Amino acid sequence: MELFRITYEELIPYFIAVNVAIGFLFGTFPLIAGLIMKNRKYAMFGFMGSILGGGLLGFLLSYPIAAIFVWLILKKAPAQAVDEVELPVSSENSETI
Repeated sequence: MELFRITYEELIPYFIAVNVAIGFLFGTFPLIAGLIMKNRKYAMFGFMGSILGGGLLGFLLSYPIAAIFVWLILKKAPAQAVDEVELPVSSENSETI
């Protein structure tokens, strides 16, 4: 039986491929959240940023990018609903200075 050896130069493409796959998995969270909330711009930025971050630093960069974009997507949705509500203004409670 022959001993299997791999050099560091041969290991780097496998390492990058695994990290890109991790970035792809984390990138699906902002992609799905953005498509559901109809915010495609942040969905695509989060997805592509997680893949690129995963290729560079793996879990250390792809997870924070995905979390930030999911937070941005979820933060923007309630703000739009608040703008549609009109509050009645009463002149009895207002004071003049």
